[in-house]
Amino acid sequence: MLAWLGVRWVVGVARDIARAFKLPETKVVHVKDRAFNDRRYYIGNSKLASLGWKETTAWEEGLKKTIDWYMATKCDEYWQGDLESALKAHPVLLGTNIKPAPGVAAPL
Repeated sequence: MLAWLGVRWVVGVARDIARAFKLPETKVVHVKDRAFNDRRYYIGNSKLASLGWKETTAWEEGLKKTIDWYMATKCDEYWQGDLESALKAHPVLLGTNIKPAPGVAAPL
């Protein structure tokens, strides 16, 4: 996976998760991006670093701990729910009357 300066690509994260579950990388398939949502997920830690925060858990270890927590927590209500809505673009807070930004389609 291409990662530098803390940058991780969505497809790389998906491959890491597949490996954690001992699934072949062929399980990671490319689909059409959801308008708005999948253009990028920019998360920076510069403000945390300016406060003295330092990473203490490597990516691989943190991913394993996260997966272990979800598996132990048994979030059945979430996993059994209707996940189709997660696949639709939602550029505004659902359930509000906030209008989408110019050029962004309204949620379905």
